Amino acid sequence: MTAETGKSGNARLLLITTTVNAFAVSSVGSLINPYLRSMGNSAGYVGMYFAVSALVQAVASFAGGFLADSFGRRRIWIAGKVLQVASFAVLAAGLRGRGIILAAVLSGLGQIGMGAVLAMQAETAEAGWRATFFGVVQTANLLISAVAPLLGGLVADRYGAPWAFFGAIPALLLVIRLIMRLEEGAAGTARTEGGSSLHPPAGEGAGIGLRRVATRLAAMRNRLALVAQGILHGPHPRSAFALLAYTLVNGISTGAINIGLPLLLRDRFGLGYTGISAVGTVSSLGAASLIVAGARLADRHGRRRLIILAKTLCAATVWLAPLATSAIYLYILIFFATLTGNAANGALLAAKMESIHESSRAAFGGVDTGVDSAGIALGSLVGGLAYSLGQLAPIFIAGSAITTSALVMAFFLEETGASNSPKRQLPAALPAAPED
Repeated sequence: MTAETGKSGNARLLLITTTVNAFAVSSVGSLINPYLRSMGNSAGYVGMYFAVSALVQAVASFAGGFLADSFGRRRIWIAGKVLQVASFAVLAAGLRGRGIILAAVLSGLGQIGMGAVLAMQAETAEAGWRATFFGVVQTANLLISAVAPLLGGLVADRYGAPWAFFGAIPALLLVIRLIMRLEEGAAGTARTEGGSSLHPPAGEGAGIGLRRVATRLAAMRNRLALVAQGILHGPHPRSAFALLAYTLVNGISTGAINIGLPLLLRDRFGLGYTGISAVGTVSSLGAASLIVAGARLADRHGRRRLIILAKTLCAATVWLAPLATSAIYLYILIFFATLTGNAANGALLAAKMESIHESSRAAFGGVDTGVDSAGIALGSLVGGLAYSLGQLAPIFIAGSAITTSALVMAFFLEETGASNSPKRQLPAALPAAPED
């Protein structure tokens, strides 16, 4: 089998795996907020739940990128899915009070594999069609996410939300089986520029277990230094820092919206699980509309201008949301906000991977996901507290954050496409981990 054939097969399997995962997660993701509210919890408590989840996710994602580079992408991704299964099991059990916070913690830990996922996608796609591949994966995920929330909402309205959470578990178990079939490329073995391995080969015997642990811990320390070098000595260090700042601010807007919008639909417009889940359908359809087209534009004409335009239009749409007088008008605005806001997703993901050295991609992906989670935690906490002061307050917070993210991109983002990315090598001073 040729390298190109192998990459093509891995790309298809990655697409299938992430699509099944999107079905499982999106079928119940929008139910958690109203489920907690139906238990009699305040908006502030709901915000705290999502803040806890996001804070744990921030730590898990940060560590997960380094773990994936040192121990392998598939192992860490699978570990995350197992923890996510446990989170849904806790929700399905119907625990209340402090017990339900366990689900938030497990859900956050379940994101430990996000850096590994981004790295495997980046390594599967060549530079010339990387943004397009990211766009295709996201579009497929969004299309399935347009159907899954309605199914979850219907089950929750008919049988109760715990049954919907329980129903998502078999799909996640299938995801674990599919991840096991993925091939992990050479970049996933965490090699330095000189080609020396940062951790021992997978086939070593069990008799050197302690030495393997010491070697891998040393490898993780090297990876921490390597991700810093990957940014500072990568093709676009200024853009890498700007994209991390963007991720933080964008996370704040996501957290505020995730708290405020379902509560607004429930408390102001009187919608149930199905009506609130329909937001997932509308937003998925809006997001899927232009992702591939935007990604193709990014591959042909560059990332920067598309990102700035998309975020500016998204901010303008969000500022119109307080004027909505019915759920229908709000759905329409959600559609256009997600259409414009996600048109540059492929460009953003490609720009993030292209701004740093290729040897640090999984670690940087983990850091980026951790920063996003920290932003979501802050947005969730502030959004929940702000909602108690005014139902539209989280919308105003989100609009301000998206406007800020567009300004960050306009002032600091460079063009990162292949033709604009200088080739740089990491300094030779970073030592490899000792070999057994």
